[in-house]
Amino acid sequence: MDSKQIRILEKFRAETAFMTDNAADFPRETPGDRTAQRLTGTVALIETLAGQQTSLAVRQNLGVKTAALERLVELMKKINGAAVALADEIEGIERRFRLPRRRTQERWLAAARAFYTDTADFEGAMEPYDLGPGFRERLAALTDALELAIGALDSAEARKGGATGGLVEAFREAGRHSRKLDAIVRNKYAADAGKLAAWRIASHTEAAPQRRKAAKK
Repeated sequence: MDSKQIRILEKFRAETAFMTDNAADFPRETPGDRTAQRLTGTVALIETLAGQQTSLAVRQNLGVKTAALERLVELMKKINGAAVALADEIEGIERRFRLPRRRTQERWLAAARAFYTDTADFEGAMEPYDLGPGFRERLAALTDALELAIGALDSAEARKGGATGGLVEAFREAGRHSRKLDAIVRNKYAADAGKLAAWRIASHTEAAPQRRKAAKK
């Protein structure tokens, strides 16, 4: 949420708190009670969506993806180094294991799949060059892990995007309930200056803090 939304949410919370404190004046199933309940439910929805919008899921999945990519790249660099070292024994091998020039995750994945296919013919020759037995299986596993991490991150980002859109609509809905509640409360307490003053305080949206102007020299 941005700072304006946070201030508006605080207003909605204050309004629901006022209605809770004065629930005796708004019996069940009266317009005031129903509208207050709807506002309370929408505030809860806003809080849920705000949590999803700033969810740790995206950051966590980004961390997993970054770590998976780093491990894959590390192994691919060793395979590339082994190929370069074998160039004087196997003609053209270094050209088959070049690292991608544009190092996006998609290009790393494509290169990793090609490395896996091409190392089938050179597994035994490459193993002594600090790759060890089973390096092709490790390469396949790391490639799969990166693909899974990318998929999980995409899903988390999609959920975050959905939460952002839902948040806009939830604020609109809460605003409708708030305006209706304002009319109901003002009618209810038309002759009660104290309650009206308390309501005005609750239903007031805090102004954005003013930025300090730079002092003139």
